[in-house]
Amino acid sequence: MAYQLSQGTLMKIVKEEKPNHPILQCLRANREFLSRIARITLVLSDGVHSFGACVLAEEQNDLVMKGQLQQHTLLRLKEYRVILYKGSKFVICDDVELLATAEETGGRIGNPARLKQPDSYCAFHFLTGNEEHTKLTGGAVMELMCGKQPYQPILQCLGTTCISDTGVRRYRLVVSDGIHSFDTVMIASQLNEMVDVGSLQRYTVFQAMQYHSAVIEGNVRIVILLDVEEIEWWMEAGAPIGEPVPFGVAQKAADVNKGLPSASKLENENSNPSGTISSRHQTSKKSGNQQKIYIMPPQNRVEHDQTKAHLYCGASG
Repeated sequence: MAYQLSQGTLMKIVKEEKPNHPILQCLRANREFLSRIARITLVLSDGVHSFGACVLAEEQNDLVMKGQLQQHTLLRLKEYRVILYKGSKFVICDDVELLATAEETGGRIGNPARLKQPDSYCAFHFLTGNEEHTKLTGGAVMELMCGKQPYQPILQCLGTTCISDTGVRRYRLVVSDGIHSFDTVMIASQLNEMVDVGSLQRYTVFQAMQYHSAVIEGNVRIVILLDVEEIEWWMEAGAPIGEPVPFGVAQKAADVNKGLPSASKLENENSNPSGTISSRHQTSKKSGNQQKIYIMPPQNRVEHDQTKAHLYCGASG
Protein backbone atom coordinates (compact mmCIF):
# COMPACT_ATOMS: atom_id res chain seq x y z
CA MET A 1 0.00 0.00 0.00
CA ALA A 2 1.38 3.40 -0.99
CA TYR A 3 1.26 6.11 1.65
CA GLN A 4 1.19 9.86 1.08
CA LEU A 5 2.79 12.32 3.46
CA SER A 6 0.40 14.63 5.30
CA GLN A 7 1.74 17.78 3.69
CA GLY A 8 1.56 20.95 5.76
CA THR A 9 0.79 19.15 9.02
CA LEU A 10 4.07 19.99 10.79
CA MET A 11 3.24 23.69 10.60
CA LYS A 12 -0.18 22.91 12.06
CA ILE A 13 1.38 20.79 14.82
CA VAL A 14 3.75 23.59 15.81
CA LYS A 15 0.79 25.99 15.82
CA GLU A 16 -1.00 23.46 18.06
CA GLU A 17 -3.86 22.91 15.63
CA LYS A 18 -3.56 19.17 16.40
CA PRO A 19 -3.98 17.40 13.04
CA ASN A 20 -5.12 13.81 13.51
CA HIS A 21 -2.64 10.93 12.93
CA PRO A 22 -0.34 12.69 10.43
CA ILE A 23 1.90 10.59 8.20
CA LEU A 24 5.50 11.83 8.32
CA GLN A 25 8.96 10.77 7.27
CA CYS A 26 11.95 10.49 9.60
CA LEU A 27 14.94 12.35 8.18
CA ARG A 28 17.25 11.68 11.12
CA ALA A 29 17.28 10.01 14.54
CA ASN A 30 19.79 11.59 16.95
CA ARG A 31 21.20 9.28 19.60
CA GLU A 32 24.24 11.27 20.69
CA PHE A 33 22.74 12.09 24.10
CA LEU A 34 22.07 8.48 25.09
CA SER A 35 25.30 8.22 27.10
CA ARG A 36 23.94 10.96 29.38
CA ILE A 37 20.17 10.70 29.05
CA ALA A 38 17.80 8.10 27.64
CA ARG A 39 16.15 10.34 25.05
CA ILE A 40 16.19 10.31 21.25
CA THR A 41 15.37 13.30 19.09
CA LEU A 42 13.94 13.04 15.57
CA VAL A 43 13.93 15.27 12.54
CA LEU A 44 10.54 14.71 10.91
CA SER A 45 9.25 15.86 7.52
CA ASP A 46 5.81 16.22 5.94
CA GLY A 47 7.31 16.79 2.48
CA VAL A 48 6.84 20.56 2.76
CA HIS A 49 8.52 21.33 6.08
CA SER A 50 10.89 19.55 8.45
CA PHE A 51 11.15 19.99 12.22
CA GLY A 52 14.02 18.82 14.43
CA ALA A 53 12.61 19.40 17.92
CA CYS A 54 10.71 16.11 18.00
CA VAL A 55 11.43 13.91 21.01
CA LEU A 56 10.66 10.21 21.02
CA ALA A 57 8.94 8.95 24.18
CA GLU A 58 11.32 6.76 26.18
CA GLU A 59 9.18 3.64 25.77
CA GLN A 60 9.56 4.06 21.99
CA ASN A 61 13.38 4.14 22.08
CA ASP A 62 13.68 0.49 21.03
CA LEU A 63 12.31 1.39 17.60
CA VAL A 64 15.53 3.31 16.97
CA MET A 65 17.87 1.05 18.94
CA LYS A 66 16.72 -2.00 16.96
CA GLY A 67 17.04 -0.18 13.64
CA GLN A 68 13.34 -0.20 12.79
CA LEU A 69 12.97 3.59 12.92
CA GLN A 70 15.77 5.15 10.94
CA GLN A 71 16.48 7.70 8.24
CA HIS A 72 13.73 7.82 5.55
CA THR A 73 11.35 5.54 7.49
CA LEU A 74 7.67 6.44 6.99
CA LEU A 75 5.58 6.65 10.16
CA ARG A 76 2.18 7.62 11.51
CA LEU A 77 2.15 9.88 14.56
CA LYS A 78 -0.74 8.35 16.50
CA GLU A 79 -0.27 10.25 19.77
CA TYR A 80 1.80 13.35 20.42
CA ARG A 81 2.04 16.44 22.62
CA VAL A 82 3.38 19.94 22.02
CA ILE A 83 5.28 21.45 24.96
CA LEU A 84 6.37 25.07 25.25
CA TYR A 85 9.73 25.45 27.00
CA LYS A 86 11.53 28.80 27.37
CA GLY A 87 9.72 30.18 24.34
CA SER A 88 10.51 27.15 22.14
CA LYS A 89 8.19 24.32 21.15
CA PHE A 90 8.98 20.61 21.33
CA VAL A 91 6.87 17.76 19.94
CA ILE A 92 6.78 14.65 22.14
CA CYS A 93 6.06 11.55 20.05
CA ASP A 94 4.20 9.27 22.47
CA ASP A 95 2.99 6.61 20.03
CA VAL A 96 4.55 5.95 16.63
CA GLU A 97 3.35 3.43 14.03
CA LEU A 98 5.87 2.42 11.37
CA LEU A 99 4.42 2.29 7.86
CA ALA A 100 7.29 1.80 5.41
CA THR A 101 11.00 1.06 5.68
CA ALA A 102 13.80 3.22 4.31
CA GLU A 103 14.25 0.75 1.44
CA GLU A 104 10.58 0.98 0.54
CA THR A 105 10.48 4.79 0.53
CA GLY A 106 13.64 4.99 -1.58
CA GLY A 107 14.98 8.15 0.08
CA ARG A 108 13.80 11.58 1.12
CA ILE A 109 10.38 12.60 -0.13
CA GLY A 110 10.07 16.16 -1.39
CA ASN A 111 12.37 19.06 -0.57
CA PRO A 112 11.18 20.19 2.88
CA ALA A 113 12.12 23.59 4.28
CA ARG A 114 13.28 23.60 7.88
CA LEU A 115 10.97 25.19 10.43
CA LYS A 116 12.48 27.34 13.17
CA GLN A 117 13.57 25.16 16.06
CA PRO A 118 15.20 25.61 19.49
CA ASP A 119 18.95 26.15 19.76
CA SER A 120 21.09 23.31 21.11
CA TYR A 121 21.39 24.91 24.57
CA CYS A 122 17.62 25.13 25.03
CA ALA A 123 17.12 21.64 23.61
CA PHE A 124 19.68 20.08 25.91
CA HIS A 125 18.17 21.57 29.05
CA PHE A 126 14.69 20.56 27.94
CA LEU A 127 15.85 16.97 27.47
CA THR A 128 17.81 16.73 30.71
CA GLY A 129 15.63 18.91 32.91
CA ASN A 130 18.86 20.37 34.31
CA GLU A 131 18.95 24.15 34.55
CA GLU A 132 21.40 24.62 37.41
CA HIS A 133 25.01 25.43 36.64
CA THR A 134 27.98 24.16 38.60
CA LYS A 135 29.16 26.84 41.01
CA LEU A 136 32.52 28.27 39.95
CA THR A 137 35.26 29.06 42.47
CA GLY A 138 34.69 32.80 42.64
CA GLY A 139 37.86 34.78 43.33
CA ALA A 140 40.18 32.03 42.09
CA VAL A 141 41.45 34.14 39.18
CA MET A 142 42.40 36.98 41.53
CA GLU A 143 44.29 34.55 43.76
CA LEU A 144 46.07 32.92 40.83
CA MET A 145 47.16 36.27 39.41
CA CYS A 146 48.54 37.25 42.82
CA GLY A 147 50.56 34.07 43.15
CA LYS A 148 48.28 32.18 45.50
CA GLN A 149 47.22 28.61 44.85
CA PRO A 150 43.49 27.99 45.34
CA TYR A 151 42.91 24.29 45.89
CA GLN A 152 41.55 22.58 42.77
CA PRO A 153 39.42 25.55 41.62
CA ILE A 154 36.37 25.02 39.42
CA LEU A 155 36.64 27.27 36.36
CA GLN A 156 35.02 27.78 32.97
CA CYS A 157 36.76 27.87 29.61
CA LEU A 158 35.67 30.84 27.50
CA GLY A 159 37.84 30.12 24.47
CA THR A 160 40.81 28.18 23.08
CA THR A 161 43.62 29.21 20.73
CA CYS A 162 46.14 26.88 19.10
CA ILE A 163 49.75 28.09 19.24
CA SER A 164 52.39 26.34 17.14
CA ASP A 165 55.01 29.04 16.60
CA THR A 166 57.82 26.78 17.86
CA GLY A 167 56.65 23.75 15.89
CA VAL A 168 55.08 22.21 19.00
CA ARG A 169 51.29 22.42 19.13
CA ARG A 170 50.00 23.96 22.36
CA TYR A 171 46.67 25.41 23.43
CA ARG A 172 46.07 28.66 25.21
CA LEU A 173 42.80 29.19 27.09
CA VAL A 174 40.65 32.05 28.26
CA VAL A 175 39.45 31.02 31.72
CA SER A 176 36.81 32.49 34.04
CA ASP A 177 35.80 32.07 37.68
CA GLY A 178 32.50 33.88 37.11
CA ILE A 179 33.96 37.15 38.42
CA HIS A 180 37.17 37.63 36.46
CA SER A 181 38.63 36.08 33.33
CA PHE A 182 42.23 35.89 32.11
CA ASP A 183 43.91 34.55 29.00
CA THR A 184 47.41 33.56 30.15
CA VAL A 185 46.51 29.91 30.67
CA MET A 186 48.21 27.04 28.85
CA ILE A 187 47.44 23.33 28.96
CA ALA A 188 50.06 20.60 29.18
CA SER A 189 50.64 18.68 25.96
CA GLN A 190 49.01 15.54 27.35
CA LEU A 191 45.73 17.47 27.58
CA ASN A 192 45.71 18.50 23.90
CA GLU A 193 43.40 15.61 23.07
CA MET A 194 40.70 17.07 25.33
CA VAL A 195 40.59 20.12 23.06
CA ASP A 196 40.91 18.04 19.89
CA VAL A 197 37.88 15.87 20.71
CA GLY A 198 35.81 18.79 22.00
CA SER A 199 35.55 17.88 25.69
CA LEU A 200 37.50 21.02 26.63
CA GLN A 201 36.18 23.93 24.62
CA ARG A 202 34.25 27.17 24.91
CA TYR A 203 31.84 27.06 27.90
CA THR A 204 33.21 23.79 29.32
CA VAL A 205 33.33 23.86 33.13
CA PHE A 206 36.33 22.03 34.56
CA GLN A 207 38.24 21.51 37.78
CA ALA A 208 41.97 22.25 37.79
CA MET A 209 43.23 19.20 39.66
CA GLN A 210 46.90 20.08 39.23
CA TYR A 211 48.65 23.13 37.81
CA HIS A 212 51.81 25.24 37.84
CA SER A 213 51.94 29.01 38.12
CA ALA A 214 54.90 31.00 36.85
CA VAL A 215 56.08 34.55 36.27
CA ILE A 216 57.75 34.99 32.89
CA GLU A 217 59.66 37.76 31.16
CA GLY A 218 57.86 41.08 31.46
CA ASN A 219 56.43 40.16 34.89
CA VAL A 220 53.52 38.30 33.27
CA ARG A 221 51.97 35.47 35.24
CA ILE A 222 50.87 32.33 33.42
CA VAL A 223 49.16 29.16 34.63
CA ILE A 224 49.97 25.74 33.16
CA LEU A 225 47.15 23.21 33.59
CA LEU A 226 48.63 19.75 34.15
CA ASP A 227 45.50 17.79 35.03
CA VAL A 228 41.86 18.84 34.62
CA GLU A 229 38.55 17.09 35.15
CA GLU A 230 35.51 17.97 33.07
CA ILE A 231 32.67 18.98 35.40
CA GLU A 232 30.01 20.34 33.06
CA TRP A 233 29.71 19.67 29.36
CA TRP A 234 29.96 22.78 27.15
CA MET A 235 26.38 22.32 25.94
CA GLU A 236 25.11 22.08 29.52
CA ALA A 237 26.55 25.49 30.32
CA GLY A 238 25.83 26.98 26.90
CA ALA A 239 27.01 30.47 27.87
CA PRO A 240 29.41 32.26 30.22
CA ILE A 241 28.52 31.70 33.87
CA GLY A 242 28.27 34.98 35.74
CA GLU A 243 29.53 38.23 34.26
CA PRO A 244 33.32 37.85 34.26
CA VAL A 245 35.44 40.97 33.72
CA PRO A 246 38.88 40.52 32.07
CA PHE A 247 41.61 40.69 34.70
CA GLY A 248 44.19 43.40 33.97
CA VAL A 249 47.21 41.96 32.20
CA ALA A 250 50.23 44.17 31.45
CA GLN A 251 51.23 42.57 28.16
CA LYS A 252 49.16 41.98 25.05
CA ALA A 253 48.66 38.47 23.74
CA ALA A 254 51.57 38.76 21.30
CA ASP A 255 53.97 39.71 24.09
CA VAL A 256 52.84 36.77 26.20
CA ASN A 257 53.33 34.31 23.34
CA LYS A 258 56.80 35.71 22.63
CA GLY A 259 58.02 35.31 26.20
CA LEU A 260 56.26 32.02 26.94
CA PRO A 261 58.63 29.29 28.16
CA SER A 262 58.38 25.71 26.92
CA ALA A 263 55.28 24.02 28.32
CA SER A 264 57.12 20.70 28.55
CA LYS A 265 59.87 22.36 30.57
CA LEU A 266 57.34 23.57 33.11
CA GLU A 267 55.54 20.23 33.11
CA ASN A 268 58.78 18.45 34.05
CA GLU A 269 59.77 20.98 36.71
CA ASN A 270 60.52 19.16 39.96
CA SER A 271 58.47 20.28 42.92
CA ASN A 272 60.37 21.65 45.91
CA PRO A 273 60.08 18.95 48.61
CA SER A 274 60.15 21.56 51.36
CA GLY A 275 56.93 23.09 50.02
CA THR A 276 58.54 26.51 49.59
CA ILE A 277 58.75 28.58 46.43
CA SER A 278 61.50 27.40 44.10
CA SER A 279 63.15 29.69 41.59
CA ARG A 280 65.46 29.57 38.62
CA HIS A 281 67.14 32.25 36.54
CA GLN A 282 66.69 33.08 32.90
CA THR A 283 68.88 35.47 30.93
CA SER A 284 67.18 38.13 28.83
CA LYS A 285 68.55 38.20 25.26
CA LYS A 286 67.98 41.94 24.94
CA SER A 287 69.43 43.24 28.20
CA GLY A 288 71.54 40.35 29.45
CA ASN A 289 69.93 40.82 32.87
CA GLN A 290 68.86 37.87 34.93
CA GLN A 291 65.22 37.47 35.84
CA LYS A 292 63.61 34.98 38.20
CA ILE A 293 60.76 32.70 37.25
CA TYR A 294 58.73 31.45 40.20
CA ILE A 295 57.34 27.94 39.98
CA MET A 296 54.69 27.09 42.57
CA PRO A 297 54.32 23.36 43.27
CA PRO A 298 50.67 22.27 42.93
CA GLN A 299 50.81 20.26 46.16
CA ASN A 300 51.69 23.37 48.16
CA ARG A 301 48.17 24.10 49.36
CA VAL A 302 49.06 26.40 52.27
CA GLU A 303 47.50 29.86 52.07
CA HIS A 304 50.20 32.52 51.83
CA ASP A 305 50.18 35.59 54.06
CA GLN A 306 49.98 39.08 52.61
CA THR A 307 53.76 39.53 52.69
CA LYS A 308 54.36 36.49 50.49
CA ALA A 309 51.44 37.35 48.23
CA HIS A 310 52.99 40.79 47.74
CA LEU A 311 56.27 39.12 46.77
CA TYR A 312 54.54 37.02 44.11
CA CYS A 313 52.63 39.98 42.69
CA GLY A 314 55.64 42.30 42.65
CA ALA A 315 58.46 42.49 40.12
CA SER A 316 61.02 39.73 40.39
CA GLY A 317 64.37 40.68 41.78
